[in-house]
Formats: sequence, structure tokens, C-alpha cells
Amino acid sequence: MIGFAMVGTNDLKKAIKFYDDLLETLNLKRTVTNEKYAGYSSKENSEEIEFYITNPANKEKATYGNGTQISFVVSSKETVDKFYNLDYKTYQQS
Repeated sequence: MIGFAMVGTNDLKKAIKFYDDLLETLNLKRTVTNEKYAGYSSKENSEEIEFYITNPANKEKATYGNGTQISFVVSSKETVDKFYNLDYKTYQQS
């Protein structure tokens, strides 16, 4: 069982805009925001954060993790398709 997943970002404001919309498709909402990170919880259990986006604690540039995988449990292929097809380019331009 995963306690939570955390991914790094070099632009927290832009990442928040993207993940707010993306994670909405999985019934997650942002429940905590500060200058260092944002946390997302299930709409049914806002006390338990499942996903974080963060500026790296070591103040270095965020990079991808080789072999990193984050899996979400969903109830239908329609949800997977909606998640997959979100136009991420919209969030890169702002």
C-alpha cells in the first residue's frame, strides 16, 4: 500500500494549475498549499494526503526519476482515458 507519492517541480505555481485539473479526474482535491509544496487528498477523506508536488528540499533542480512509477486505483477505463488525454500543453504555456 502506498502512503503517498511525491514528485518534484521547478515551477510550483504552474504545477499546481496542472495537477489541480489532472487529479480532479481521479477524485482528488488540493487540501494543503504553502510556499514549498501542495498536497492532494481524496474528496471523501481530506485528512489523508495521497499525492504531493514539491520544490526539492535540497534546493537543486527537480529532475525525473529513472524507473519512477506512480499508480492510482481507478474504477473504469473511461477514467484512465480522461486522465491520459488531458492536454498538458495548456499548462506549459502559462
